Amino acid sequence: MPSRRGLALAIALGAIAIIGALIAGVLFAATQEFRSTRGGLARVRALTAAEFGLNALMRPGDWQPSWNAIAVGGSVMTAYSPGDGSADSVRIVKLAPSMFLAISEGRSSASPGEQARRRVSALIVLDRAGVPSFATGRPWVELE
Repeated sequence: MPSRRGLALAIALGAIAIIGALIAGVLFAATQEFRSTRGGLARVRALTAAEFGLNALMRPGDWQPSWNAIAVGGSVMTAYSPGDGSADSVRIVKLAPSMFLAISEGRSSASPGEQARRRVSALIVLDRAGVPSFATGRPWVELE
């Protein structure tokens, strides 16, 4: 059998290259999964902030009686901070004498590069005493 000098070295270098490629692939996949999870966290925080804004409108004392006197088609803005680093702004549009549309936009960021924004909308009706409540049925919708 003839001697093949350097064959073992070539096989060893090939094996090292294959192992290196596998390690690089695993590192890439793990980095992508981490970024996706971090972005998902920002989206969840933004949705939570948007929902917080709509629910905060219904807290006793948060609905301003002066909003009831807005002209039909007029709107007001208010802001809330859930306290987890996210922010929320709510725009209230008067649709009819006793019906309002509240559009809540939550913004959050998991890191400077990962930012998310979610909008949630709900119909609000006033009873005879001017107390707001969510409309019956399905008054709540998430907007992308």
